Amino acid sequence: MTDRLARTLSADGTVRGLAAVTTELVEEARVRHGTLPTATAALGRALTAGLLLGGLSKADERVSLQWSGDGPLGSILTCAASCRDRRPICPRAPASSTSGARSGAASSA
Repeated sequence: MTDRLARTLSADGTVRGLAAVTTELVEEARVRHGTLPTATAALGRALTAGLLLGGLSKADERVSLQWSGDGPLGSILTCAASCRDRRPICPRAPASSTSGARSGAASSA
């Protein structure tokens, strides 16, 4: 199944909706970042959220989302621009929610 972003608008223009299938995008992020399953789920949710918010943006706008915590992942930063460009940054990507050890240093954005 290919990734898809579906948009809808009510007849009177007062309600907008977006839905996304991002399986291939998340798999590519998993491979590039070498994440374990729990980190992949968090990274995939962050990417999908950025994609959905980017889908509401105008052509020259950018959206950045950052999650920071004291768990194994530390932080996730997702940047998106009008559904065409999205980048996840996860400095402690290989971590799993069951691992107690932290590795790597968090980068500042």
